[in-house]
Amino acid sequence: MDGVQLKVARQVENIKLFQEALAKSSQLSKGMCNILSSFDERLMKLERTILPVYHETGNLQRRQENIERTLAQLEEVVQLYGVSQMAKPKISQGPGDQNLDTFLEAMEQVEKARDYFEQNSPHNIEANLLEQLFNEGVTGLQAEFEALLARHSRPVSPVAILDLVEAECPQSSTSPANAAAPLEPLPAAVVNDLSRISSWLRKRNLTEHLDAYATQRSRVLVRSMQGLREHHKTGSASSGTLPPQPSSSPQLGANRKSRVPRRLHDALMRGLRRATDVAGLQEVTSRDELLDQEVEAYLTTLTALCRLMQAEDELLRKVLGPDPPLPLERVVLSALETVTQEGEALAGRVKRCVARHDFVSVLCLFPVLQHVRVLRKDYESLLSGPTSGRAAAARLPGLAVTLQTTLNKALEELVDSVKGDPEGKMPRDGTVHELTSNVMVVLEQLLGFVEAAGAVLAVWDLASFSQSRDPNRAALAQYVTRVLSVLNLTLYNKSVRYEDQALQAVFRLNNLHYVLRALVRSGLLEVVQMYEPTLGQQYEEQIRDQKRLYSQSWSRVLHYVLEVDRPLSTSAVAAGGAKLRDKDRQTIKDKFTGFNRELEELYRVQKAYAVPDVELRESLKRDNKEFVLPKYKIFYDKYVSVPFTKNPDKYLKYTPLQVSNLIDQFFDAAA
Repeated sequence: MDGVQLKVARQVENIKLFQEALAKSSQLSKGMCNILSSFDERLMKLERTILPVYHETGNLQRRQENIERTLAQLEEVVQLYGVSQMAKPKISQGPGDQNLDTFLEAMEQVEKARDYFEQNSPHNIEANLLEQLFNEGVTGLQAEFEALLARHSRPVSPVAILDLVEAECPQSSTSPANAAAPLEPLPAAVVNDLSRISSWLRKRNLTEHLDAYATQRSRVLVRSMQGLREHHKTGSASSGTLPPQPSSSPQLGANRKSRVPRRLHDALMRGLRRATDVAGLQEVTSRDELLDQEVEAYLTTLTALCRLMQAEDELLRKVLGPDPPLPLERVVLSALETVTQEGEALAGRVKRCVARHDFVSVLCLFPVLQHVRVLRKDYESLLSGPTSGRAAAARLPGLAVTLQTTLNKALEELVDSVKGDPEGKMPRDGTVHELTSNVMVVLEQLLGFVEAAGAVLAVWDLASFSQSRDPNRAALAQYVTRVLSVLNLTLYNKSVRYEDQALQAVFRLNNLHYVLRALVRSGLLEVVQMYEPTLGQQYEEQIRDQKRLYSQSWSRVLHYVLEVDRPLSTSAVAAGGAKLRDKDRQTIKDKFTGFNRELEELYRVQKAYAVPDVELRESLKRDNKEFVLPKYKIFYDKYVSVPFTKNPDKYLKYTPLQVSNLIDQFFDAAA
C-alpha cells in the first residue's frame, strides 16, 4: 500500500514538472511567434521600399541596352550613307588587275546598303546612288567574266588534239613519260575567278553571263575543230612528198600529219587499202585516195570532238558548279552539227561512187559507222542530262541512221549491179573477171566489220537467222551467199560469150577458183558455212566439172593416137618382120601429122590463156599430162621403130618428153 502511494506521489510530481515545462515552452513559442511576426512586418516594409527601386533599375538597364543598340544601328546607318563614296573608287576601278577580292567585298557592301535604303527609305537620294553603283558593279563583273573568257579562251592546237586522241587509245604505244598532259582549256587561276564571279552573279539570279559563256566556248570549240580540219587538209596535200627533216624549231609538230588511234587505223587499212593488193583491180584514182584520207581524218575528228566535249563538260562544271544551269548542248551544238554534216556529206559522196558502180568505196563507211557506234555511249553520257536539249543528243544517232541507210542501199545495189552487170569487155585470155575481184574485195572486207554489217544488212531467211547464236554473222552469211549466187550466174552467162568452149571452161575455172581461195584466205568461208554448210564442196565440185569440160579440148589431139582403125597390129610390130602396105604407111603418117597439127594448134591457142593462180595452173598442166601422155606414149612407142617413112623427123616431131615440155608452156603467153 505504501509502495503504491509512493508511486502515485512520484507521478504527481512528474506531472507538475511536465506542466511547468509545457508552460515554459508555450511562453517561448509565443515569444518566437512575436519575433517572426515582427520580422515579417519588417520584410514587407523592406519589399515595399526596395521593389520600386528594382523595377526602376531594370527599366534603366533596358533603356541603356536600347540606346546602345540604337547607337550601333545608327552608326551602321551612318556608315551606309558613306558606302557609295567609299565603294565608288573600287567599283570604278573594276574587278580586273587582281582586284577581284576587293571588288566583290565592295559589291557586298553596296548591296547591303542598297537593300537597307530600299526597305527603309526608298526615296532617299542615296538609294538611287547605290542602285546605280550596284548596276555598274554587276555590269563590270559580267564584262570581266566575258573578258576573262575572251582573253584566255584559245582554240586547241591540232597537235594537242591529236596527242589527246592518241593518248586515249588503249593500244597506244606512247610511253608514260611521253604521254600527253591532260587538256586544260583555261588556266586554273582563271577558272577560279570565273567560278567566283559566276557564283556571285547566280546567287542574285543574274544569268546574262551564261549566254556569253555559251557563245564564247562554242566559238572556241568550232575554231578548234576548224583548225584540225585544216591540219588534215594540209597533211593530205603534202602526203605525196617526203617528210620534213626534224629540227629544233619551237613549232614542233607543225608539219605533223593527222593520226588515228591504232585500232581505228588498222580497221581503216583493212577496209580501204587492201583493195590495192588484189589482182584484177583497177588502179586507184587520186579521187579515191582523197576519199580514203577524208575518212581517216573524219575518224580522228569524231574522236577529237568527243574528247573536246568531255573537256568542255569538265570546264563547265568547274566554272558553273556541279549542277550547271547551262546545258552542255549550247556549247557543243554548233561543232557537233558541223561534224555530223561532214559525215552526211561523206555518205553522199559514197552514194555518188555507188552510182558509178564503184562499190569498193562503200567500204570506207564501215569504219565510220563502227566508230560512231563505239563513241555513241560517250556522246550520250555527255548529252543525256535533264537540262540537255534534244537537238545535240539526236545528231549522232541521226548520223548513224544515215550511214546505215546508205550502206544498206549500197550493198543491195551491189547485188543488183552484179545481177544486171552489162556485158562490157571480156578478158581475151579468160583470166579472173574484174567484176569477180571487185565483188570479193567488198565481201572480204565486210568480215572486218561484222557488227556494223550485221546492223546494216537485210535478213532474207528469218528462220535461219532466228536460230543463230550470232545474229551479225548470220546476216553477213546470208548476204554473202546471196551475192555469190548472183555472181556465179552472171559469170556463167558471161562465159557463154566465148566461142571456144575450152576458153569458157578456163574462164569459169579462174573465177570459181579465185572466189573459193578468197573465201578460204579471208576466213569468210567459215562464216558463210553457218548458213550454207556445203558451199565449199559446191565450189570444189564446180571446179572439177569445169576441169572435165576443159579436158574435152584435147579430144581432137587424142583422136589420132587412140587408133580406132589400126594399120598394124601389136603382134606384128613385135615380130619386126611385117611389111607395111602403102595404105597402112599413109594411115600412120596421117595420124602423126594430125596429132602434130592439132597439138601445135592447141598450144598456139592455149598458151595465150591466162591462169593467174599458180596452184590451179600447175594442176591443169598435170591433168593434161596424165590425160595425154600415157596414150601418146603407147602410140609413139608402137610406131617409133616401124619404117613407115623415109623422113621420120617430119612425122616423129615430138617425143613424149617433148610433149610434156610443150604442155608446161601452156597458159604462158611469153613462152
